[in-house]
Amino acid sequence: MLLGGLPVFAQVPASVNFGWIPNDPETQKFVQSLPPIYADQVGELIKDDENKDALLYRALVPGLIKHEQDRWLKTRGEWRVVRAYNQGSVGSCVGNATAAVLSVLNGVECVINKEPQEFAAMHSADGMYGLDREAAGMLGRSGDGCYGSAAAKAIQTLGTLYQLKYGDVDLTDNVPSRARDLGTKGVGTKLKSAAAEHKCSSATLIKSSSEAWALLGSGYPINVCSSQGFSTTRDKEGVCKPSGSWSHAMSVIGRRTAKDGRKLFLIWNSWGDHWASGTYWEDMPEGSFWIEWDVMNKMLARGDSFAYGGLEGFKRRNLDGLGSKEYLGFLKIKEDKMERTVATTLIGAAGVSLAVMSGNSVTKDHADTKAPTEDTFTASERELPPDMTNLDSKIIRGADKAETGFVGRKNLPEKLNRLTEDRFTP
Repeated sequence: MLLGGLPVFAQVPASVNFGWIPNDPETQKFVQSLPPIYADQVGELIKDDENKDALLYRALVPGLIKHEQDRWLKTRGEWRVVRAYNQGSVGSCVGNATAAVLSVLNGVECVINKEPQEFAAMHSADGMYGLDREAAGMLGRSGDGCYGSAAAKAIQTLGTLYQLKYGDVDLTDNVPSRARDLGTKGVGTKLKSAAAEHKCSSATLIKSSSEAWALLGSGYPINVCSSQGFSTTRDKEGVCKPSGSWSHAMSVIGRRTAKDGRKLFLIWNSWGDHWASGTYWEDMPEGSFWIEWDVMNKMLARGDSFAYGGLEGFKRRNLDGLGSKEYLGFLKIKEDKMERTVATTLIGAAGVSLAVMSGNSVTKDHADTKAPTEDTFTASERELPPDMTNLDSKIIRGADKAETGFVGRKNLPEKLNRLTEDRFTP
């Protein structure tokens, strides 16, 4: 059987296309441009790895629950699980894998920072496919497809897009036909501007299972591109055996050691929830399957698979104090035993302009409030409450700048395992 011009020996959905089109010269050029220190860091991660299970996909659930993204969650037995991306009949697998890796990476960063409110949304497969194709110089070309190093380049130079509304552009759902359109025409000025606010600082080529195992252990998922195909039936451990040829990109989002000692990698496919049958292991996402060490090694040896790091996500704005009694007390002045409130103007999400005192006077007064005289305020009333010092900078400060490179996170598996209490159905 031929599918998308490629020989296929394992059963796959009749409507699906693949979409990985390797470009070895451009990939080699891109890899040579990467800082050598990234490879050194991966080597250090291998040496320091504690060999514990790392189920990165679990980091998605707190953010999805927080933002009521119910369409991404379903109940399977005793578990609350994440649904799969679905590229449909469009060869946008690289964009889907990019979006999946970024979503998991974002979730991991939020778990590490204990800030699931930063999660905002899953990443847009449609938008990422458009950005990937632009980075590859493939806009305007007929036909689907892209390659892994183009995606790694896109996340660093062009940025990332989420399943959000960007003005009048709605990316809240993945629509395969839109992916094809964005992959042909580009995402446009508005989306490019939005994408540039959320870039990744780092990407590195992953060449072996040892490297992949170590990266996953510190919370870095992988976009894997290869021609390896698989059976569509999971065994009792959730493993799919290698079978046939798929010119395809998928995401690697977890690692575990099975009871029989096999080291397994979790692959998340983008063909919807039900393309494969058989046993799910615990709470592995819909549409995912485990593969063995040697199979992963073979896939990575193809030389177009990358781990991402340092996602500049949505900033956390610390609004603690805006509703506190101390803050309200500061905004109120006493005059002739009457309380009047000094004007406060919120300026978008960028910051707060306060009617605060400068020296012995008020710099901005409410339109109907007479400026108080010197003896209106007591000495204590001239001072900000202790937790309001540098109030403007405190409110608008974001999360720490995204890290550069790949660092060890030895306590990450424990943090992810603790999330299992949120995975059980209520």
